Amino acid sequence: MKRTDKPCECCGRMMKNVWSRTKYCPTCAKEKEREWKRRRNEKRKARAHALPVVQSASKADAELRRIVRLADLAGRSYGYQVAAMEGRL
Repeated sequence: MKRTDKPCECCGRMMKNVWSRTKYCPTCAKEKEREWKRRRNEKRKARAHALPVVQSASKADAELRRIVRLADLAGRSYGYQVAAMEGRL
């Protein structure tokens, strides 16, 4: 890369002796960085709120025990019972 003089894409102020890939002056760069961080944070929060709610351990444990009990009554293994319940057999 080489150094060059070029205008800031945001405010148009001339930047002297900057790398050729530099887009913004230091003032605008800080402003843009704050904006990018804010936008990224909003997206992250939106994804966090959209995640499904996980069952509590006691509910999942109770469901597991129920399936094991059904498998025992039917004389099947747990895996075979789950496959049968899901219609894969």
